[in-house]
Amino acid sequence: MGAVDIAALAANAASFALLWAYRKGDANMRSAWICTRNYLLGNRAVASCRTWCVRNRHRLARRHHCRDHGRPCLQGESVVAQQSTLELRAHPA
Repeated sequence: MGAVDIAALAANAASFALLWAYRKGDANMRSAWICTRNYLLGNRAVASCRTWCVRNRHRLARRHHCRDHGRPCLQGESVVAQQSTLELRAHPA
């Protein structure tokens, strides 16, 4: 599983770097950047939980992953919802 963790982390880091320039764009571009950021944080959380479980011989990875990954996801959803609402008000259909 370590090789898969590293490959996923590398792929998400590359996507994160490519989308960095668009992090302040419209709601769609910002949403793509925030989702990529969250995936990158999720990969980091999974890798750290795996390391913690191997060191301590516990199987509590899911609890730690949810704690570390839940906050950025909720923050990202809030930011995209606010920006989408502002864009819809500025350009009504």
